[in-house]
Amino acid sequence: EAEYGIWVPVPLGYEDLVHEVFGSRCTACGAEGPLALDHHRPLRDGNPLLHNAVPLCQACNARKSQRQPEVFYDGWKLAEITVLLWETRAAFETRFGPGAFAC
Repeated sequence: EAEYGIWVPVPLGYEDLVHEVFGSRCTACGAEGPLALDHHRPLRDGNPLLHNAVPLCQACNARKSQRQPEVFYDGWKLAEITVLLWETRAAFETRFGPGAFAC
């Protein structure tokens, strides 16, 4: 990523890891694909993709756009996403090593 003056490398295999933890489904609607990684918290606010990625289908990604997650998801979904983001980070550190690509 090199937008908004932010450069945090995303290692090869990170996208697969996110899909694995999130069950290869759209976080918002549950569709199976095709999926892309979305910045859970917007990049424009200084949030890189690493440790901030959720899979969304094209329709949900377009609907969410640059909105904050609190505006797009309900409280239960936000709680679920928070847990899954922590699980993704733990799996990332297991796979790539603690502190790898620290942000």
